[in-house]
Amino acid sequence: MEALARIADALRRVEEAVAIGLVIAIAVILNLQVVCRYFLDSPLIWPEEIARLSLIWLTYVGCAAVAARGGHIAVDMLVARLPDAARRRAFAAIELVLGVVFAILAWLALRLAQSLAGMETAATEIPMAWLAAPLVVGGVLSAFHCAARAALALGPGRPTEVAAP
Repeated sequence: MEALARIADALRRVEEAVAIGLVIAIAVILNLQVVCRYFLDSPLIWPEEIARLSLIWLTYVGCAAVAARGGHIAVDMLVARLPDAARRRAFAAIELVLGVVFAILAWLALRLAQSLAGMETAATEIPMAWLAAPLVVGGVLSAFHCAARAALALGPGRPTEVAAP
């Protein structure tokens, strides 16, 4: 179980680093466009598409990082009042349901990406499947984190704080 916790934590750190990098990239790209358009009077055609694609990646990679921390919105009034063993089982069940939802999202996004094969964006000619790829990656990563959190909650010797949402 400790190996699973280390893997999930390392993956979360990578996801957070990627998210931070994407935020910085979006800021740089959009500021570059402002400078080119208003100060140099020579607008670029690619920043809007790259910024949009980066924002989509940021959203779904960030979603996975939030899932790793158990930070998605939850109403836990009932679960928090349960005895420790029941709380762990309820928490694990909730995480498993979330994991299934994320896995379904990833599967549907994969089908979407396949249907977009052969299409490209207008300015940068990036394959349109790259607009659906973040949903696949984010869904798979989020499903993994939910499954890992469920397994860790049910594992032996885990403190209650780890199991609580």
